[in-house]
Amino acid sequence: YDNANPRQRVCGFLPEFPPQACGYSYGRAGEDGDYQYLYPSTPGQENTTSETFAGIVPAPEFSIGQRFISSAATVSLSSSIPGVTVTYTLDGSVPNLSKGIPYTTPISLTQTRVIRARSFLEGWIPSEVVTQSYLYTTSTYIRSLPALSIVGDEQGSLYEPDGVMAIVGGTYNDVWQAVSPTDYNNPIQRGNAYERPVSAGLIDPQGAEGFSVECGIRVAGSDFARQRYRRTDDIWLDWMEKFSFRLYFRGEYGPGKLE
Repeated sequence: YDNANPRQRVCGFLPEFPPQACGYSYGRAGEDGDYQYLYPSTPGQENTTSETFAGIVPAPEFSIGQRFISSAATVSLSSSIPGVTVTYTLDGSVPNLSKGIPYTTPISLTQTRVIRARSFLEGWIPSEVVTQSYLYTTSTYIRSLPALSIVGDEQGSLYEPDGVMAIVGGTYNDVWQAVSPTDYNNPIQRGNAYERPVSAGLIDPQGAEGFSVECGIRVAGSDFARQRYRRTDDIWLDWMEKFSFRLYFRGEYGPGKLE
C-alpha cells in the first residue's frame, strides 16, 4: 500500500501482479479465494475459470550457454525447485510433455546441436522455452565471426508444409507460378498470417553474453525478390536461395522488444 499513490487511496489495496503468461490471467477464483493464475482468462467478465495454477515454473538452467565449440563437450540441465520435469528437443520444435525427451543425463555435444528445453510441474504453468545453440566447428575463421542462430520447428515455422519458406508445387519462368490449385508459395505472402514463432540467438565469438529470445519471423524482401526466392536442398549459393527475414518481438512470444 502506497499512501502517496492517489489511485490506491481511492480504490484501496491493489495487488502487485507477478510475471504474466500468455493466455492466463491472475486473480481470485472466488470472492474469498487466494490470488492465483487462472485459465482460461475471462477479460471483462467474472472469473469463472475451471483451472487454477500456483505459479509459473522457473525456466531450466543450462550448465554452459550457447557458443562455438571445437571439441566434444556436454551440457547439463537443471531446475531451481524440486520435483520439476525438464523436457528438451533437438529438432527445433517446442518441447512439451508429449513431445520431447525427459532430461535424465547430460547431453553430448559432438556436433552442432540446438537444444530447446522447458520445465513442468503439476499445478503450475509450464516455464518459458529456453533455446541454446552450440555450433560445432574447427575452423578458426568461422569461430571468429558472430553468428545469429534462427531456431524453429522445421515443418511448422521454417520449411514445408507451413513454414515461412514453404514453397509447394508450381514452376519458375523467371518468377514462381502456380500450376495446380494446391500449389502455394508462402514467401510471396505478407502479413500476420505468414508470421511464425522461432527463437533468435546471437553468439559472440569473444564470449560476450549475446542473447537468445523467442520472437516471430517473416520473410522480407521486395516483390521482385519474393517472386524469385527458391527452395533448394543445396547450400545457399545464389541470392535467390538466400532468404531475407524480419524478426518481430511481441508479448505473445516473449519480450516486447529486443534489448
